[in-house]
Amino acid sequence: MNILKLIFFAIRSYGASVTFLLMDPVMLIIPIVVFSRYKNIERAQNDIYGSHVRYSLGNLVSTSILSGILAGLFCAILTTTLGITFQSSNGIFFVILLSLILMLINSRYICLSYSGGILSVIILVISSLIERGLISEGSRFEHFFSEYVYFDVTSLMAVIAIFHIVEAILMWFDGHRGAIPVFMKHKGEVVGAFIMQRFWVIPVLLCVLYSGPSIPGETLPTPDWWPLIKPDGLEAIAKDAIFTTFTVLAILGYGDFAITMPVRKKVKRSALGLLQFSILLLIFAFLSEKYYVFKYIAAIFSPLGHETLILLERFREKKGNALFRYSDEGIIVLDTIPEKAAEKMGISSGDMILEINNTRVKSIEDIDEILSFSPSFVWIKVKDSSGNEKVLEYKDYENGVRALGFLTVPKNDFGIQVVEP
Repeated sequence: MNILKLIFFAIRSYGASVTFLLMDPVMLIIPIVVFSRYKNIERAQNDIYGSHVRYSLGNLVSTSILSGILAGLFCAILTTTLGITFQSSNGIFFVILLSLILMLINSRYICLSYSGGILSVIILVISSLIERGLISEGSRFEHFFSEYVYFDVTSLMAVIAIFHIVEAILMWFDGHRGAIPVFMKHKGEVVGAFIMQRFWVIPVLLCVLYSGPSIPGETLPTPDWWPLIKPDGLEAIAKDAIFTTFTVLAILGYGDFAITMPVRKKVKRSALGLLQFSILLLIFAFLSEKYYVFKYIAAIFSPLGHETLILLERFREKKGNALFRYSDEGIIVLDTIPEKAAEKMGISSGDMILEINNTRVKSIEDIDEILSFSPSFVWIKVKDSSGNEKVLEYKDYENGVRALGFLTVPKNDFGIQVVEP
């Protein structure tokens, strides 16, 4: 029953915290940053699709915030029931701040695994220097460090691991949203690709050891094993320990590109890799509760492991065979233009157009010739990325079909704007 009480407590605390954050003007900085990033994505869609957008700015921002709030609730329940606690909340704000600074270098660095890992290593090194007497106890620097910067590395690594588990779930279901078709150089030729950039604004609910004056009102009893991850100094006051919660806004970011496979398939492969990384980081975090050396291992693994995961995915894409390239067999569809015939009839990214009205097509010129008479009805044989063939139909008796509306890689790549991966 105590577990259920913890869950209900987490839900109540999270709801109250989210309401408070929505009313805090300072916290609007993070949604504004996300808004500006998605504004760039909307502009890119307008340029590529010709005044059309597949995902509007409102869609990108609202789904980012709403799905982030749901993900934050799941994290709050998990961290509260497992008992991942902090000695204080001060240092966590430096983690969020560093994430925003790193985002200016590269959008993918907004991930907490980078800022959290970097600051954790700094915390561990400075703590070691203080213990060895190389930094004087009682000095201004030591006082500032202890009061405002220091945080529990084990707890932070566990929270980051849980965040990435949630991020993997978000990527699996929502990472494809806002993907932009582009052209890239791949093995000496220009090919089609997609760039994915997705951000989720997540309220972070954390349990913090409270050491102030007594708080009137009801207290919530916890199981004997709670918390699993204990803050420093808890043993001395274990019987009288009281925890409270605090909430900050964080951003989870996903950035990648797809050359060798459709976007959704690529995103799911990346999500599975991130899930494996997250579970390993969580294991290191729990081990660091008993073995101090694992604090260093977890802190170093957090940014390096995450970066290795990204570089591995990029290596796979660069060494694999491009899906979106010019072919003499048919016309590869890089993407369909929103609300045009190709999208309406069910043609998808990665499909190869083989025939139109029983006529073999191998170039855009072939399609233009067939549609130059504005036929009122067309049937198209396509082969999907798995090799399955199907026939799709479209009719427009009023205006005729003058264009299908899709993007492809032309045979002549002169004048094509190429994006660096």
